[in-house]
Amino acid sequence: VLRGGVMTKKIVSFSFLCALVAALFSTPAAAVMKSLSTIELTEGSEIVLTGSVNSVESHWAKNKSAIVSRASITIEEIIKGSYSESKLTVEYDGREIDGVGFGVSDAVHFVQGEKVFLFLKSGMSKKDGSLIFNLIGSAQGKYAIDNNGICKKSGFAVIGKPGTIDNNIKCEKLSEIVKGAL
Repeated sequence: VLRGGVMTKKIVSFSFLCALVAALFSTPAAAVMKSLSTIELTEGSEIVLTGSVNSVESHWAKNKSAIVSRASITIEEIIKGSYSESKLTVEYDGREIDGVGFGVSDAVHFVQGEKVFLFLKSGMSKKDGSLIFNLIGSAQGKYAIDNNGICKKSGFAVIGKPGTIDNNIKCEKLSEIVKGAL
């Protein structure tokens, strides 16, 4: 009986050691999403627009199970769809509030003052149920526009053919692709 007890302790200790080594030396798998072409983004969008980010605020979701952020966007040009206001709100998961961070892999980030090219669909806010807009394809639905009029994407991984994603492209050319898909 004593021998069985010692053997059981050794097996449990060895199992714990193996689990600890596996946890320490394994690399976490990054979330990946299906790559979406500009045409697929356009087809899934109610509105495609260019604009600038006025502000970014984070809030607790209605049930306090997640943090959602909202970017207020001033519309400069609507390329697809229609919207009667000059501003709209884009809601997305993640960021920080009350000293608590909620990170989402491959999440989009907005920066106040940033110029953007967005692919959007309407939705209900996780914060309060109000009308907001969400990006098509998560981070794939947002381009940052640089000072040279180049639309750029970054910060996400995709499965499929990443070559189908238009990146580092003149925004005029991106607009032409969107209009051609209508």
